[in-house]
This record gives sequence, C-alpha cells and structure tokens, in this order.
Amino acid sequence: MFVDIVHRVETKSSVQTSGKTSGKTSDKIIAQVHLDSHVTISQIAVIIGVTGGSIERNIHKLQQHGQLKCIGGRKGGHWQVQKEED
Repeated sequence: MFVDIVHRVETKSSVQTSGKTSGKTSDKIIAQVHLDSHVTISQIAVIIGVTGGSIERNIHKLQQHGQLKCIGGRKGGHWQVQKEED
C-alpha cells in the first residue's frame, strides 16, 4: 500500500483581503511595467505576491481607466503606461 502525505502551506493568496488593497496592487503593477514593459502577468504575480487572477482584474481596471495599454499580441506584445492627465 502506498500513502502520500501532502502538507498545505497557507499563502498570501489564500487569505481574503479587502478591496482597499487593489489601489496598492495597481500601483505595484504600474511600477513593474515601468521597469520592464515585456513583463508577464505571471511574473508580476510572483513579484507582487498575489494571484494571477488578481493581477488580471487589476490590469483590466487599469485598461478601463486608460492608465495601461497592451500593444501587440499576448505572446509578443508589451505594456505601455499611459501618461496621467493633471
């Protein structure tokens, strides 16, 4: 008989957070895109320490507000941060 024991480790992504953190996450996404315009959603998620789904939601909000734009396709494209109007 074979028994496999799996230990679960609680990560930041398994803890529910309030909506207040999305602004901070968006700022961190913008900062990462400034550093590397070809950064992937997965890379941003690892760097920031949140799930890929969280990054996708925040990117979608940034795109709706005109702050972030994806140039090109998913594989060969890059991100462009739009200038903020004063």
